[in-house]
Amino acid sequence: QPEQPEALFEGRPLLFVGRFVDKKDPLSVLHAYAHYRGLAGSQPRRLIMAGAGPLSDKLKQEALELGISAYVDFPGFLDTREVSVLMASALMLLLPSREEQWGLVVNEALAVGLPVMVSNVVGACDALVRHGENGYVVAPGAVEEMGRAMALLSADRASWQAMSKTALAMAPNGDVGHFADGVEFLIDPGDQALAQRVSAFRLAVGMDRK
Repeated sequence: QPEQPEALFEGRPLLFVGRFVDKKDPLSVLHAYAHYRGLAGSQPRRLIMAGAGPLSDKLKQEALELGISAYVDFPGFLDTREVSVLMASALMLLLPSREEQWGLVVNEALAVGLPVMVSNVVGACDALVRHGENGYVVAPGAVEEMGRAMALLSADRASWQAMSKTALAMAPNGDVGHFADGVEFLIDPGDQALAQRVSAFRLAVGMDRK
């Protein structure tokens, strides 16, 4: 069961989940976190970098050179259950990819009420992320902007709770049934009931604004 938005706010870490490869840009997460620590005062949150890949050693060395290695955890590759547990106890998911067709990790985060910070090239951001409502949308590589967003959400319990509630509310928009409806509608655009469902979904995700 996902934690309720009113659950413990203090101590929640920032979280990256993904392969350690260039297109996911995990290096920018470290640099953004270093910037965040300069803004966060005396009790900054920890960063968890969950994943594995060819950049593993480089990331650990970069954390050391940035002076943040004591505050960054590298638990390695985690299975789905372990990721879900981490997400349910995190402050925000970080996905600053430079290339991302969709990003299923965003669906998983919203399903447990976890706000997200994604780059504007992440495919899921149009349908699932509303800047300032259930997370933040930033340009790829915008480490100072990412760091400021980390600091802002880390210090504001009310904003985090509101974003968490909106994240849960937005989660159904990522359901595979909407994708199936879209494919079926392309095949049979004359089905009125199907057309109404597709229209309602497009409105819900902001594709057709009234």
